[in-house]
Amino acid sequence: MCVLLNKELKTDSYSMKRIALILIILFLSFFTFGQEQGEDGLSPFVSGLTAEVNEMSIVLTWKNPAGVEGKLLIYRHTEEITEKNIGSARLLMVTDMSGNSFIDSPGDLRQYYYAILIQDKTGTIHKDFISYRNKTVTGVYIKEITPEVDAATKITGIKATVRDNTIVITYQSSKPNRYLLLYRSTSPLIDEDSLIQASTPVTLQDFTYTYTDYPIAGIEYYYAVLDAGLVKIGNIQLISGNNSLKKPVMIPLKGDTKSTDPLSKRSLPLPYLDLISDIEFGKTIMPSVASFLPEEKKISSETQTAIKTIRTKVKLAKEEIVMNPSLLPLESAGGTGGESSILYKIISEYFIPGLYYKAETQLRNYLKIKHSKEVEARSYFYLGQIFYFKGAYMDAFLSFIMAQDSYYTAVQPWMDACFDKFYLENE
Repeated sequence: MCVLLNKELKTDSYSMKRIALILIILFLSFFTFGQEQGEDGLSPFVSGLTAEVNEMSIVLTWKNPAGVEGKLLIYRHTEEITEKNIGSARLLMVTDMSGNSFIDSPGDLRQYYYAILIQDKTGTIHKDFISYRNKTVTGVYIKEITPEVDAATKITGIKATVRDNTIVITYQSSKPNRYLLLYRSTSPLIDEDSLIQASTPVTLQDFTYTYTDYPIAGIEYYYAVLDAGLVKIGNIQLISGNNSLKKPVMIPLKGDTKSTDPLSKRSLPLPYLDLISDIEFGKTIMPSVASFLPEEKKISSETQTAIKTIRTKVKLAKEEIVMNPSLLPLESAGGTGGESSILYKIISEYFIPGLYYKAETQLRNYLKIKHSKEVEARSYFYLGQIFYFKGAYMDAFLSFIMAQDSYYTAVQPWMDACFDKFYLENE
């Protein structure tokens, strides 16, 4: 009897241990599931983050949590990323949660670590760092860099000095005979986004290491000098005190002193009066696309008569074409690194959410910088859509013309839609 009772007690004890173990496993599974889903107030995070070297770039892939709305913040650092050093990590991109891959082109041979954080729809950034899930614990590096990066010059020691009604910019360059870009802005030049807001850059050939600018007096300006080749491939690194000014410089106002027009004294000027924003109120002033397109001409009365004759003989469909915003393959796939990274950021943050006026401003500024033909064509494709949805159909049509050589198939439906609008407007 005692033996049997002991066996029963042992059996019950064993069963209780099994039940307890099962409950623990279920709890941990639920906790993990809740973390990935962002439910029950737990912080959401991506999972399965990997970084693989692909020739001269590093490819990141991950799995997004289901049922979570927000943005992804992709970081890179020279050491494993933690809550303590996230402030010194470089933010590579802010994107929506539709993609699950990113291509990084560091432009150097250093070892890098990555992390991806989630910013929810309230703007809160969830700073949870979980090894093998949303951050890498093993450094990766590319084994060779592009010839452009290897050949680029290093700019240091930038200074700006006021002389009479001018500002003289000086700097040192590690390699001669490289084309440089000089930027001027009323805001600090600290990253790629700030360059978009700067004035159209002046192209300099690096011989004298000095430049004289003639800006408007009474306004504080920041300057930056970058290697043109690096800007073209999207490898932009602004270092305060080296290639960008730490503090602004200003030509003081001198009462009734009249300044003479300096245009005849300089061969490679920054824009003499680049009114991107109203000086008095600071409001953005953007020119029409017609400022860089052919001049509009009126159709002669004979041509108008001929058009009317043709239209009376040809029956055109009057059903209006309905167009929806469309993305090109690169933007649909989450974008790439290099010079396309800023374009993808504009499309993902402004165009996709339907913020067309902000997207137009950003794209216009982006196109001030010289890019490859393919990148410019993609920019005009999205700019054309923005004009279309704003009702500026002629501007839209002319923008699509700029993109059709590279993206003929994608552009044609939009050009047909513009023709349709022209027809309906003239009915």
